[in-house]
Formats: sequence, C-alpha cells, structure tokens
Amino acid sequence: MTSPNNRQDSGRTIIPAVRASNHWQDRAACKTADAEAIFFPVSPNAATIQAAKEICYGCPVIEDCKRFALENRETHGVWGGMSEKELQAARRAPQKPRAVRIVEKQRAEWDAAVAEHGDDNKAIARALHADVRTVEQVRQLVGDTSPAVELRQDQMGAAA
Repeated sequence: MTSPNNRQDSGRTIIPAVRASNHWQDRAACKTADAEAIFFPVSPNAATIQAAKEICYGCPVIEDCKRFALENRETHGVWGGMSEKELQAARRAPQKPRAVRIVEKQRAEWDAAVAEHGDDNKAIARALHADVRTVEQVRQLVGDTSPAVELRQDQMGAAA
C-alpha cells in the first residue's frame, strides 16, 4: 500500500525521503487508489478488506509491499494483500533466514543477478534488495565456490 507524499495515514507520515528509498511503491497498483477509504478504512469490514486485496492481487510489487509492512511492523491497513490480522499473525510466525527464503522463493532472480554481476556481491545485493552478508549466505547455501565466498570463509577462519 502506498501513500501520497507528506500524507498522514493512520498516524504515520510518509515523507518523500521514505518514498524515494522504496521505489517499488511507484509501480504499485494502489498508487492511484483512494488509500484512506480502501486500504485504511476507519471501520474495516470484510467487504472493504476484500476490495483492497483485489487491488493487491493484481499488483506487480505485492511481495515488496508485504515485506515492507512486515519489516516496518505496520499495524493498520491492508498491505501486500494481507489484512491487519494476517499481518499480525505473519509477524508472530517463525521466519526462515532471508538467505533460505531467497533460495526457496527467488532462485530465478538469484540466478539472473549472479549471471549479470558475477562475483560482485554488492551489486547482487542491490539487485535482490538484500545486504551483502545475505548474499554471502546464499552463495554458501547453493554451494557457490566463487572467490568472494572463499575469501569470506578464510577471513572467518582467521578470526576464530
């Protein structure tokens, strides 16, 4: 769910700096929707929640939105096709490490990023919206023996 610049939704102000760092919001299906009425209703009911979810289900950035809501502990509204109750339940559920989730659910994106960027872990991290340590962990999970992984393993062994 996106919010217009400098608009206050459910007590949170979304400012341009936040939007700039979350470029996925510019491609969101809800970008032009009436956010207050659809995604942040005063009295949510099954019909309004379903209407919001219908917009989400056709959205190209639904996973980014869901991840944003979970990472930022959003407590109000529909985000990434999930109601407030569903978001709350997802936050309570044990999470697999990010590296494991990338291997399981983003393998095609991982393979494309490695094909494009080779051993450049920083570039791969940017492509996957992850951090460099996560990229190193994914490389280890998939059995990648690139120089970047071997170097990191050598450094870890020297520190032990």
